[in-house]
Amino acid sequence: MAREFTLRGMRFERQKQIAIHYKNKPLQADLRVDLLVENQVIVELKSVANILPVHEAQLLSYLKLAGVQVGLLINFHETTIRRGLKRIVNRYTGSSPSSIPSAPPRLRGENQKNTVTEQLTTAGRKIEHSSFA
Repeated sequence: MAREFTLRGMRFERQKQIAIHYKNKPLQADLRVDLLVENQVIVELKSVANILPVHEAQLLSYLKLAGVQVGLLINFHETTIRRGLKRIVNRYTGSSPSSIPSAPPRLRGENQKNTVTEQLTTAGRKIEHSSFA
């Protein structure tokens, strides 16, 4: 995946560390996301027989801690990437104690519901489209 992102000219970081704070104090924790793409999408890679709720919860926790809205959980144990791909959306709207800079702003109006189908940024759409290609 890293090679493909490089070929497409996309910015990404591997094993990006996420800072965790409790009551405004940093904790000594070693949380790392597999890939942070364009500072907007967390990609968590697995190779397991079945994606379990704990895998989804892990990615959602990473999204909340990093202040990122969209994550892709990819299971390479499936016959096709499409079958092994799960999109997770962080619906949390509060401020983030994240160490990841410039988390993307919300693109929805104030009166709209925060749904899985909410708009992504241009870079987010490009990443999502590329991931299905």
